[in-house]
Amino acid sequence: MEENRKQIRLDIPLDITYRPLDKRFFDADTTSKDISTGGIRMVANQELDPSSDIGLQVHMPDNDEPIVAEAAIVWRRQILNQKNNYKERYEFGLKFVEISGFDRSRIAKFINTRLYIQRHSENIPSKNIVSLKLKEKSEVISLIKENINAVEKGLRIIDEQIDTNNNTIIDLLGIDVSGQLVILHIKTSDKQLFIEEILKNYDWAHENIALLHRIYGKDVDIKQDPRIIIIGDLFSESFRRYVSYINVNSIKFSTYQGLEINGDKALLIGPIDDNTSHQISIKKKSAENHVAIQEEETQIDPEEISDANEEHKKIIRWLWKKR
Repeated sequence: MEENRKQIRLDIPLDITYRPLDKRFFDADTTSKDISTGGIRMVANQELDPSSDIGLQVHMPDNDEPIVAEAAIVWRRQILNQKNNYKERYEFGLKFVEISGFDRSRIAKFINTRLYIQRHSENIPSKNIVSLKLKEKSEVISLIKENINAVEKGLRIIDEQIDTNNNTIIDLLGIDVSGQLVILHIKTSDKQLFIEEILKNYDWAHENIALLHRIYGKDVDIKQDPRIIIIGDLFSESFRRYVSYINVNSIKFSTYQGLEINGDKALLIGPIDDNTSHQISIKKKSAENHVAIQEEETQIDPEEISDANEEHKKIIRWLWKKR
């Protein structure tokens, strides 16, 4: 019996190299039937022991690095291959039991991109929608501003590129529906100094919230501490873990994926994982298609602070003293 499916699945043939973990010298290649952030369905020419986990390398078309995972067999069925004289083959439903958060995020991002292309292929030929690497941070910021409701409903941008007295820049400053100040950080690299920038920008906004209330008007609620939204192409496990140690009111993560649609640049915005259904909004302006996917907030489970390196412990202690 197939497992209850909570994740969004994408029907797609992906090249897979697999190895039953009870067989030391055994590697085989096959293809997938579908994939989700929780597992994958694949075919094989031989029976596999359901009590043994399977080592997987899933080769993604948008990246040279494969997804590496360990999976358990949840169900199996026997099928006949008419193209090979009805030789027996097997189909397996696999559940990921060991996979990095980074690779899980890659799968979610890949699924969201492909689903967008599939759903709009009737109006736009799929060959005219391709993944795009946005090299300039200014391009990402511009597309996010055009579709800020895809990041969060009711969020308004009140300023951008604010030069603080901490030698950092706030990419976007916004206000949510409750009047809470929102600092938006656009992450284009995994450098460790980015976390220090987040802390310093939060500290600046927290210490100057009365001034910001006078500058931007009564919509800024000075009784609420600021919160943070980090928008990036992908987030490594270590980055997410380090950020989870920051003792502030709220931190939200979203990912983005650049697209090119009929020659115009577009952006898909979604959460780290794909466990919730998503809505697609499209905005056209000056012959440009600005696209965004909107989903619910993804929560991060904090881990022990002892896992952080000394660099980040110093930064965290600095912020706590400031508060």
